[in-house]
Amino acid sequence: MLKYSDLGNQGRAIQSETETNLADIIKESIDAGDSPHAMSVRIREQLGGFDARKRARKIARTETTMALNAGYEAEREELIASGLESGKQWLTIRDCEVRAEHAALSGNVVAPREDFSVGGSLARYPGHWSLIAFVG
Repeated sequence: MLKYSDLGNQGRAIQSETETNLADIIKESIDAGDSPHAMSVRIREQLGGFDARKRARKIARTETTMALNAGYEAEREELIASGLESGKQWLTIRDCEVRAEHAALSGNVVAPREDFSVGGSLARYPGHWSLIAFVG
Protein backbone atom coordinates (compact mmCIF):
# COMPACT_ATOMS: atom_id res chain seq x y z
CA MET A 1 0.00 0.00 0.00
CA LEU A 2 1.29 3.44 -0.98
CA LYS A 3 1.68 5.85 1.92
CA TYR A 4 0.95 9.56 1.73
CA SER A 5 4.60 10.30 2.54
CA ASP A 6 5.65 8.15 -0.42
CA LEU A 7 3.67 10.45 -2.73
CA GLY A 8 5.64 13.43 -1.46
CA ASN A 9 8.92 11.59 -2.05
CA GLN A 10 7.85 10.63 -5.57
CA GLY A 11 6.79 14.21 -6.27
CA ARG A 12 10.13 15.55 -5.06
CA ALA A 13 11.98 13.00 -7.20
CA ILE A 14 9.99 14.03 -10.29
CA GLN A 15 10.56 17.71 -9.54
CA SER A 16 14.29 17.14 -9.05
CA GLU A 17 14.58 15.20 -12.31
CA THR A 18 12.62 17.86 -14.21
CA GLU A 19 14.78 20.59 -12.68
CA THR A 20 17.96 18.79 -13.74
CA ASN A 21 16.62 18.23 -17.27
CA LEU A 22 15.57 21.86 -17.57
CA ALA A 23 18.96 23.08 -16.36
CA ASP A 24 20.62 20.96 -19.06
CA ILE A 25 18.25 22.26 -21.75
CA ILE A 26 18.77 25.88 -20.70
CA LYS A 27 22.56 25.47 -20.68
CA GLU A 28 22.51 23.82 -24.12
CA SER A 29 20.25 26.54 -25.43
CA ILE A 30 22.46 29.36 -24.07
CA ASP A 31 25.59 27.64 -25.39
CA ALA A 32 23.92 27.35 -28.82
CA GLY A 33 23.02 31.04 -28.77
CA ASP A 34 19.30 30.30 -29.02
CA SER A 35 16.75 33.09 -28.89
CA PRO A 36 14.23 33.02 -26.02
CA HIS A 37 11.69 31.58 -28.49
CA ALA A 38 14.04 28.78 -29.56
CA MET A 39 14.78 28.05 -25.89
CA SER A 40 11.06 27.87 -25.14
CA VAL A 41 10.59 25.35 -27.98
CA ARG A 42 13.32 23.14 -26.49
CA ILE A 43 11.73 23.41 -23.04
CA ARG A 44 8.23 22.79 -24.39
CA GLU A 45 9.39 19.59 -26.03
CA GLN A 46 10.85 18.43 -22.72
CA LEU A 47 7.75 19.38 -20.69
CA GLY A 48 5.16 17.69 -22.84
CA GLY A 49 4.78 19.18 -26.28
CA PHE A 50 2.26 21.72 -27.49
CA ASP A 51 0.19 21.81 -24.29
CA ALA A 52 3.23 22.99 -22.34
CA ARG A 53 3.99 25.99 -24.56
CA LYS A 54 2.83 28.70 -22.12
CA ARG A 55 4.84 27.19 -19.26
CA ALA A 56 7.87 26.73 -21.50
CA ARG A 57 7.69 30.35 -22.71
CA LYS A 58 7.57 31.64 -19.12
CA ILE A 59 10.52 29.47 -18.08
CA ALA A 60 12.59 30.58 -21.09
CA ARG A 61 11.74 34.23 -20.50
CA THR A 62 12.58 34.03 -16.80
CA GLU A 63 15.86 32.20 -17.39
CA THR A 64 17.09 34.53 -20.12
CA THR A 65 16.12 37.59 -18.04
CA MET A 66 18.00 36.14 -15.07
CA ALA A 67 21.11 35.37 -17.15
CA LEU A 68 21.21 38.81 -18.77
CA ASN A 69 20.64 40.69 -15.52
CA ALA A 70 23.21 38.58 -13.66
CA GLY A 71 25.74 39.65 -16.31
CA TYR A 72 24.71 43.28 -15.93
CA GLU A 73 25.05 42.96 -12.16
CA ALA A 74 28.62 41.67 -12.53
CA GLU A 75 29.48 44.59 -14.81
CA ARG A 76 27.76 46.99 -12.40
CA GLU A 77 30.18 45.94 -9.65
CA GLU A 78 33.07 47.19 -11.77
CA LEU A 79 31.27 50.49 -12.37
CA ILE A 80 30.58 50.89 -8.64
CA ALA A 81 34.24 50.25 -7.83
CA SER A 82 35.18 52.93 -10.37
CA GLY A 83 32.72 55.39 -8.84
CA LEU A 84 30.72 55.57 -12.07
CA GLU A 85 27.48 54.06 -10.77
CA SER A 86 25.23 55.84 -8.30
CA GLY A 87 22.09 53.69 -8.46
CA LYS A 88 20.10 51.11 -10.36
CA GLN A 89 16.60 51.19 -11.76
CA TRP A 90 14.00 48.41 -12.00
CA LEU A 91 12.59 48.22 -15.52
CA THR A 92 10.05 45.82 -16.98
CA ILE A 93 9.13 44.98 -20.54
CA ARG A 94 5.62 46.33 -19.78
CA ASP A 95 3.63 43.63 -21.52
CA CYS A 96 0.71 41.52 -20.28
CA GLU A 97 3.01 38.82 -18.89
CA VAL A 98 4.80 41.06 -16.37
CA ARG A 99 3.69 40.17 -12.86
CA ALA A 100 1.85 42.90 -10.92
CA GLU A 101 4.56 43.05 -8.23
CA HIS A 102 7.19 43.66 -10.92
CA ALA A 103 5.12 46.23 -12.82
CA ALA A 104 4.57 48.21 -9.61
CA LEU A 105 8.35 48.58 -9.21
CA SER A 106 9.05 49.73 -12.75
CA GLY A 107 11.08 52.94 -12.62
CA ASN A 108 12.08 52.60 -8.95
CA VAL A 109 15.71 53.47 -8.23
CA VAL A 110 17.82 52.09 -5.35
CA ALA A 111 21.47 52.43 -4.30
CA PRO A 112 23.92 50.33 -6.35
CA ARG A 113 24.23 47.47 -3.85
CA GLU A 114 20.72 47.73 -2.44
CA ASP A 115 18.09 45.08 -3.20
CA PHE A 116 14.60 45.78 -4.47
CA SER A 117 11.66 44.60 -2.35
CA VAL A 118 9.41 42.59 -4.66
CA GLY A 119 6.21 41.22 -3.16
CA GLY A 120 7.96 40.43 0.13
CA SER A 121 11.17 39.05 -1.44
CA LEU A 122 14.48 40.85 -1.87
CA ALA A 123 16.05 40.79 -5.32
CA ARG A 124 19.07 42.49 -6.86
CA TYR A 125 17.41 42.68 -10.31
CA PRO A 126 14.45 41.39 -12.36
CA GLY A 127 14.79 37.64 -12.83
CA HIS A 128 16.93 37.22 -9.69
CA TRP A 129 16.88 33.63 -8.35
CA SER A 130 15.26 34.79 -5.08
CA LEU A 131 12.03 35.58 -6.94
CA ILE A 132 9.96 32.44 -7.12
CA ALA A 133 7.91 32.33 -10.31
CA PHE A 134 4.89 30.09 -10.28
CA VAL A 135 4.38 28.87 -13.82
CA GLY A 136 1.35 27.05 -15.04
